[in-house]
Amino acid sequence: MNFDEIFVTIDKNLATIDSIREEILQQIRQIVRIAAETIKAVHREEWQIAEKNILEMKTSLQNTRNRVNNHEILVRRNYIEIAEQEYAEATLLYHLLHDKQLKDPSNLDIPDLSWLLGLADVAGELRRHCLDAIRKGDIPRAENVLDLMEEIYRQLFSLDYPKGLTGNLREKTDTIRKLLQATRGEVSMATHISRLNQNLEKILDQHEGKR
Repeated sequence: MNFDEIFVTIDKNLATIDSIREEILQQIRQIVRIAAETIKAVHREEWQIAEKNILEMKTSLQNTRNRVNNHEILVRRNYIEIAEQEYAEATLLYHLLHDKQLKDPSNLDIPDLSWLLGLADVAGELRRHCLDAIRKGDIPRAENVLDLMEEIYRQLFSLDYPKGLTGNLREKTDTIRKLLQATRGEVSMATHISRLNQNLEKILDQHEGKR
C-alpha cells in the first residue's frame, strides 16, 4: 500500500479542482454583480440595459454550470446555486414589471428551488418599487405591486415541505409576510391621503367656481 503515490495523485487532483473552483467563484461573483445592476436598471426602467444584462447572465450561468457539472465534488457543494438565485431574482423582477409576465423555471433554465428562492427575494424589490410609486404619487401602481407581493406570498406559503428539501424558503416566506404587513399599511395610508387631497381639490374648485 503506497500512501505517498496515492496522496500525491489526490493532491494534484484537488489542486486542479481548487483552481477551477476559484475561477467558478469569480464567475459567480460576476453574475451576482450583474444581477444587482440589473435590478437597479429595472427600478430606473432602463429596460434595454436590463435585457442586455439578463442575456449576459444567462450565458455566463450556463458556462459556469457546465464547468461545475464536470466535477462531482463541485456539484455536491452546490457552487452554482447562489448564482442561479440571483439570476432568477433579477430576471423575474424584470419580466414582472416590464412584461407583466411570470417566467417559469424551464424558461429560465434553472431548477425549481433556485427559481422559488429567487422569487422570494423579488418580493423585497417589489416593496421598494411600491414605495417609489407612492413617492411619485402613483397610488394605482403601488396597489398593483402590492397585489403582486400578496400573490407571491400566497403561493410560496402554500408550499409546506421540510427545510431539508426547500432550504431557507420558509424563512424567506416569513420575511415576505413582515414586508407585506408594513407595505399594506403604507399603501393604505397613501391611498387615504390621496383621497383626502382629491376631495380637498374638489372643495376648492367648487369654492372658486362660486366666486
